[in-house]
Amino acid sequence: MVLTVMASVAEFEARRISERTKEALAAAKQRGVKLGGVRPGTIKTNASAKAKALGEAEQLRSILEAMVAKGATLREMASALAGAGRTTRNGQTLSPTQVKRLLNRLGL
Repeated sequence: MVLTVMASVAEFEARRISERTKEALAAAKQRGVKLGGVRPGTIKTNASAKAKALGEAEQLRSILEAMVAKGATLREMASALAGAGRTTRNGQTLSPTQVKRLLNRLGL
């Protein structure tokens, strides 16, 4: 019986939280507050990160083009890059999925 009452109170409180949140969002929207969307600087940050990633991928273009021409698998490419000392930002070896992303980024 106690558990049933506790569950009922929890359900009631969850409903009230939802109602209060909806009311607060409606009031903010009515005041003209912009909800969601892109924050200032986000696009510029994303563009610079993308440019940096493309620059790093371009350094590997000649190696990857040769391996693609030979028909190497993603796993073989990852192993070859690890043998050449290429790692992720965290110092880990590149995975086949990361090699695939590099190939897509370079259009290979």
